[in-house]
Amino acid sequence: MSDSMDRKLSLAERLALRGHFLACKSCPPALREMHLVRKATRALSPAPADASVQAAESVPEHHLSETARQRIRQSLRDTTAE
Repeated sequence: MSDSMDRKLSLAERLALRGHFLACKSCPPALREMHLVRKATRALSPAPADASVQAAESVPEHHLSETARQRIRQSLRDTTAE
């Protein structure tokens, strides 16, 4: 599922994922949640400019301020309430 968010899947991969979704009731909601988190994090700040990509990559992914965490939580609540 996460690969489908990072790159275009091949036809065989897309079919396999859809087939899995037919049998697995947990994965479709999990994928929707992954999309919501991605949307929320993108809304928090713009993508880094080319010159600052290296600096952004040096920050651990798990390093979020409490304010950022609260905004993500609120965005998720707002999105799921719709």
